[in-house]
Amino acid sequence: MKEAQYQKTANGSNVTFTVTPAGRPSLGCSGGLFYILLGFLAGMLVGAVVNETVGMLVGVGVFAWCLLKVDFRPKLHRTPSSFVVSPDGITVKGMLYPAADIHHLAIRNHYDRSQEIVLTGQTISTGTGMGVDIKHALQQVTYLLQLEVGGKAHVLAAGLDETTARGLHTDVLRAMGAQGSVA
Repeated sequence: MKEAQYQKTANGSNVTFTVTPAGRPSLGCSGGLFYILLGFLAGMLVGAVVNETVGMLVGVGVFAWCLLKVDFRPKLHRTPSSFVVSPDGITVKGMLYPAADIHHLAIRNHYDRSQEIVLTGQTISTGTGMGVDIKHALQQVTYLLQLEVGGKAHVLAAGLDETTARGLHTDVLRAMGAQGSVA
């Protein structure tokens, strides 16, 4: 999996941050099992309508497509972004948010908003276990850095791992000259 990264380009007191999100996460055994089941289901459906050989080929094709292409992260976490930071504020998508109006610069995880399932040694269904495993894999690369202004959150960058998100947060604060006042 490709790691998330960002680049800083200084232009006077302005610093442009260009952020590349992490690559598609490997979903491990649970993801593979999910893809196999999905391919098997597609193959059965086509096999029932056409014939078994075509159904098997479709099933293998669906499995291969899922394995190579499917990224379950929201689009926001798959899209590169850039923004400009200066002591005056932060400019995102052409909109300047003055430093005096910024309430908070926060690191969030897309999947931390949902209820956590705690496995306590009891028997759980395969589907639940697969879901927990897949969610855990996705959590590793769905951190985002958001700017909170006027009671609204504005995403600066997404698709980050935790370490990259923390580094970006620190560098944005340094570029603003804030050293923690909006942390």
